[in-house]
Amino acid sequence: MEKDVIIKVEDLRRLNVILTKLIDTARIDCALIINKSGRMITSQSETSDYNKTSLAALISGNFASSSSIANMLGENEFSSMLQEGKEKHIYVSTLDQNSIFTCIFDKRTTISKIKTCLNKFNPQLLEVLQVIYSNIELDPELNLDV
Repeated sequence: MEKDVIIKVEDLRRLNVILTKLIDTARIDCALIINKSGRMITSQSETSDYNKTSLAALISGNFASSSSIANMLGENEFSSMLQEGKEKHIYVSTLDQNSIFTCIFDKRTTISKIKTCLNKFNPQLLEVLQVIYSNIELDPELNLDV
């Protein structure tokens, strides 16, 4: 029997408020919090209409493969990744042992501004995530597969 994380509405709202502040402060297009298993916990965006569920799965897979590369190099994992395109860029960073922060950004901001803002909001994000990950239920009728 699987254990599933139960995300309460008030915890989701708290995360979304923090992500919205982060988006406004860092001037990023989209922010996602993803469970390392590939499930999207939440996302907020300024204007984007990305398929965030697919992005979450692909990003967690990419992050997992980079962890394997890190292990081959004698590291436990890489704590962050930066993918740069011509117009859009993706920054991925470990929040805690279960969660990944991802943001999509363009020329309106810099990676250093994003890292500074993430450091500012990280304690608040971790506080809410700790509450979320403490809400685990064991229920044979519970099926949260999306």
